[in-house]
Amino acid sequence: MDIGQAITTLRKKKGISQVELANLTSMTQAALSHIESGKKSPHKSTVEKICQALEIPVQMFHFLTISEDDVPENSRNKFNSIEKLMKELIVDTFAHRS
Repeated sequence: MDIGQAITTLRKKKGISQVELANLTSMTQAALSHIESGKKSPHKSTVEKICQALEIPVQMFHFLTISEDDVPENSRNKFNSIEKLMKELIVDTFAHRS
């Protein structure tokens, strides 16, 4: 899952529209749309604002964006055995709307 997919997944799971998340992060809806679609890479500070608005620790958010290619080859089997479960757990834990 890339950064845009992670944002979209969490945002939708929380029931937040793009407009609402954009407002919470002081971004335009167009800028957020470009990030979610992968047309633009967000700056670190933007990721931090998005994580704050989505109420997820930045470290947990970044785990959602890790792919098999990011993991050393000798650890990929271990990663693949826990990846799906961990990502589901993170999304389910942090995606409840407050």
